Amino acid sequence: ENHLSNRMWSNTMYQEYFRRYHQQHFKIHVVCYNILAQSLLEDNRFLYMNCLKNNLQWHRRKERLLREILRQDADILCLQEMESYHYENEFRPKFMEYGYDSIYLKRSGNKSDGCCIFYKIKRLRLMESKAVPFYQKDIRILDR
Repeated sequence: ENHLSNRMWSNTMYQEYFRRYHQQHFKIHVVCYNILAQSLLEDNRFLYMNCLKNNLQWHRRKERLLREILRQDADILCLQEMESYHYENEFRPKFMEYGYDSIYLKRSGNKSDGCCIFYKIKRLRLMESKAVPFYQKDIRILDR
């Protein structure tokens, strides 16, 4: 049974305003990827035992990820499970060549990955950012 199909949606005054004026004049292309941090891949090799080992090597994955992501030509690009080292030394410099700036937040605890947001500086400007830590002590799903 599909409960979502029975929902009745209604427009707010902001949606109507956007539809009438802004929609024709300003569109933003947003793309999100979970790129699978290499450390998480290495820690969970059993999940990828049916994959060719060569395809799991970082240098190969990185080139394919960069090609796929840059082909999207996004205005805003959100990447999850980005190793901090890979962000600073590989992705950030490469995306800067293509006109992006970015912000990065490392995951809490002793994890080496985090999330980053790239945005085209010709189209957008970062006005403010706020880090949202997901670690919550004593909450089972958020205590890692």
